[in-house]
Amino acid sequence: MPLRRSGGRWHTQINGREIGYSSGTIYSSSFREFLSLDCLDIAASKLGNDVTVQWGDYGGPIKNMRATVARFPYLTEGRNSDIDVKAIPAR
Repeated sequence: MPLRRSGGRWHTQINGREIGYSSGTIYSSSFREFLSLDCLDIAASKLGNDVTVQWGDYGGPIKNMRATVARFPYLTEGRNSDIDVKAIPAR
């Protein structure tokens, strides 16, 4: 994964039209895929939309990465505050 030496943001596009930006990307070993936190135009944020995130520093090589809009938060587990710890069996 490339580093953003400039500290800037990566552009996010649909069909070459800019619809937002990515402010962070990380590899998840649990899901075995890259996850990117993006701010998108509401009209383009439909779940399942295919988008392109441009990785790299401007003035240098840019790589177009395919991505799919997914829900946030990405995890489907409940919040820790919703778990009744008294119901967990003691050892």
